[in-house]
Amino acid sequence: MRVPFTPLLLASFVRRSFAQRTFALRSYAQRSFAAPALAIPNAPAIPTRALTISIALGSLALCACGDERAVVVRVESPALAAAEVCLTASAEGELLYNRAYSADEASGTLTFVAGARVADRLRVAARLRRGGRTLAIAAGEAAFGPGGSSVLPLRLGACAVTQAGGLTLGAAPSATRVVAVDLDGDGRDELVVNGDDLRTLAGEVLAPRADLVPLVAGDPSLDCLEELLVTGPSGVLSYPSGRRVSAAGDRVALADAGRGPEIATADADGLRWGPRDDVMRSLTGQPIRDVVAVDLNGDGADDLVAVGDEGIVVFFGGPAGPSAVVGATPTGWTGRVLVVLDVDGDGAPDLAIADETRIRVARNRGDGLLEGRGEVPVVARALYALDVDGDCLDDLVVVADDGARVWLGHTDGRLREGPTLGPVVDAAPADVDGDGVRELVLLRPDGEVVTWR
Repeated sequence: MRVPFTPLLLASFVRRSFAQRTFALRSYAQRSFAAPALAIPNAPAIPTRALTISIALGSLALCACGDERAVVVRVESPALAAAEVCLTASAEGELLYNRAYSADEASGTLTFVAGARVADRLRVAARLRRGGRTLAIAAGEAAFGPGGSSVLPLRLGACAVTQAGGLTLGAAPSATRVVAVDLDGDGRDELVVNGDDLRTLAGEVLAPRADLVPLVAGDPSLDCLEELLVTGPSGVLSYPSGRRVSAAGDRVALADAGRGPEIATADADGLRWGPRDDVMRSLTGQPIRDVVAVDLNGDGADDLVAVGDEGIVVFFGGPAGPSAVVGATPTGWTGRVLVVLDVDGDGAPDLAIADETRIRVARNRGDGLLEGRGEVPVVARALYALDVDGDCLDDLVVVADDGARVWLGHTDGRLREGPTLGPVVDAAPADVDGDGVRELVLLRPDGEVVTWR
């Protein structure tokens, strides 16, 4: 069920202090906290602040007693400029709560009190977002305490090794793409595949059309519920709503380049930027093969990097929106596929760029300017970033015609050869079990969809 629903707040504003808001069932004290600084890719390490909220999931009579059964969610998030933390809560397949908080005040405690509607277990997911795209995830499930409270910690940006490897998830024999998207807000990613129609791996048909190509997950409506962005003859669409996001585009990036959430679209006619499904301005007429949004220089505004056969173009965000930057990338580079990753773990986002013959790493100096740092002689069809070994360094998943391989990140910014993945049609980082850690999902040539080891 995707209809947004916010439970009744049984009492309203209680007090406001340093970057803190408190909503409570009554005026009893709750102790908020300041979490330590965290570092995640694309996000500078900035001390977090506090938020304390109490929410009832039942009637006033059930929640006004003195021995409430509650789940206390403790959220830790980097205080990232122009970003937000989306919190969703669900139970037994029903979405109960979805709300966004500014990332600089979204750390602290969120208390859900059991009632007539929910009395057993609760799933809560937190996603750190900027411009409609997800930067970090955390999710978990907890039982309501018997006559007290149970605690569910959610730490955005923590690195860990998945425990859901080696699973067979389903089959999609005619699919060429697999994309992860949390359609129902429960913290578990659904896997969407194409073929004769656009559907989830579980069989839910999103669109009975074979002419749609899945691109990326995002939140274009900014309601804390992810949708899948696809491209087709009528432009870029968002499913399951079916709304049009842009009139044209083979590639798309959601971003906040300094004036609020907007969208970049790219194809053979160039790169465009503007509001969703509105008049867009051309940033370049150079044919573009791929585009990403990322805050390269750490100023709180998203930047755009686009690649094509004629070169790489960079646009820094700011109060006036994206503006072209000369000399931000190594001279003479071209590309057809790129991905954002923090290959050396310094907190500054780097890029991996594949052209017709190789993959090159563009290391961020820390000021948004990129320098070449090694290359891999592989012709890649697709690139994905994921920390597969839990060392807090992003690794590069390379899908090629002769198979797929992991290339491991290193503190010197150079990739090391990692394990082979065998024949692979496509791959996707996805949290399939809802534990807040992304697994590596592989689409095999026979249509089998599995998690890697």
